[in-house]
Amino acid sequence: MKINRKSLLLLMVLVAWQTLMAQPVPTHLVIRVKAKDASIFGPHHASKYGAVFVSVRDAVSGKLYAKGLLGPGPEDSASAKQGVVPGGKQDTAAKKTTGRFEAVIDIAEPTLVTAEVVAPTKKRNAAASTGADFTYPAGESVIASTQLWLIPGKDIDGDGQLIEIPGFILDILAPSGGRHLLLDTLAGGRLNVSVSLTMMCGCKITSGGRWNADNIEVAGYLKKNGSKVQATELRLSDTSRYRGIFTIRERGKYELTVTAYDRVTKNTGVDKIVFTVDSSGQRTNAVSANDFEKAVRAGGVQLLDVRRPDEFSAGHLLGAVRANWHDSTEFREQAAHLDKKKPVYVYCLSGGRSGKAADWLAQNGFTQVIDLEGGIKAWKAAGKPLSEPQ
Repeated sequence: MKINRKSLLLLMVLVAWQTLMAQPVPTHLVIRVKAKDASIFGPHHASKYGAVFVSVRDAVSGKLYAKGLLGPGPEDSASAKQGVVPGGKQDTAAKKTTGRFEAVIDIAEPTLVTAEVVAPTKKRNAAASTGADFTYPAGESVIASTQLWLIPGKDIDGDGQLIEIPGFILDILAPSGGRHLLLDTLAGGRLNVSVSLTMMCGCKITSGGRWNADNIEVAGYLKKNGSKVQATELRLSDTSRYRGIFTIRERGKYELTVTAYDRVTKNTGVDKIVFTVDSSGQRTNAVSANDFEKAVRAGGVQLLDVRRPDEFSAGHLLGAVRANWHDSTEFREQAAHLDKKKPVYVYCLSGGRSGKAADWLAQNGFTQVIDLEGGIKAWKAAGKPLSEPQ
């Protein structure tokens, strides 16, 4: 059979096209993450609130194409620099570099992929769970995902694909989870509750501000031995800080749940802790960063940092002795060098470990133990000094 030149050329083109289509082609994909009704996550987010994990999978087979942490990107284009505010408005003055996840995926044909983001809130009161090949404590992460088609060689770069994370970062600062409280330390039976509330990107909430506290309802619910006993409204006391008061007059095991709800944007957030109240035992007390600082500066106190060695090295109160609560040998050895008749001032990151350490010290003969309410978090929020990182 005779084949003319035109047919031969057409056949060669067809064969070349089929060969080309069978070969995987590197295709770039950029993922960015944005908090609902707030800003695009920046590279600062990981240091303040924890790393943001991204994974990309085949939507049909589940094959993992790429995974990793959201990192800093180059100076962004105008559209990415604009910070989105409630109502869809944009602030063109926002010029911060935003974070991005970049992947090069080899595909030979159009492929539907699922991009999933796990954004942590770095809350301290929780157990554990796993999502998207990355482990965070339960209650400390929010998972969001989207699906999109990737076409071989057609890059989705520049501003890339934007994934929105809903919710608030809600953290009960006081009382601390797992804490053992004494009735006689609660003046008039009053339990003061302090809460931190920010957008998922860490943006602060203020009355009448860009992220308006006037639209947000924050409420606390208290259970005793499994039965609901009280509910109260928490009110804004400072930037991204809410306070409320419960009345406790009986010993028992208590569970405190705090919720946040934005009536306009429908954003939500929840945190929960458990603690016990007893009617007898040695006295311990939790004080504010200001009162804690005054006592330390006045002298005559023993200052104990019960965090891990790496936390201590990153910055601690001047004059503090490290006694890692999670290392029972180290903690007991350091405690043995303290004078039980002199005041012991103790702190940790946010109050959980120091509360337990304070209770232990009180139960072992120390006559005056003072805990830093809210820990180093509260200390730094109040602008107090720390040692230089070692």
